[in-house]
Amino acid sequence: MHQPPRPALSSTHTDETMRDGRDPVVVHAIATVAARTSMEGWWAMAPNVRTHAIYDEIRRLDRAWADEMA
Repeated sequence: MHQPPRPALSSTHTDETMRDGRDPVVVHAIATVAARTSMEGWWAMAPNVRTHAIYDEIRRLDRAWADEMA
């Protein structure tokens, strides 16, 4: 089944990420996860913990998008 493209998350994310090839959903997920903790806490986290949190946020965004399309 054909699905329409995902809506832009924000004009800032879209403009920036389209120019350099970054996925706006991934950029949004990283920003959301990073905003949940202090800079010191972010860098104190084990890399696999940060990565897991980012993947969880991408899944959450994907579910929200799919729910909107349903």
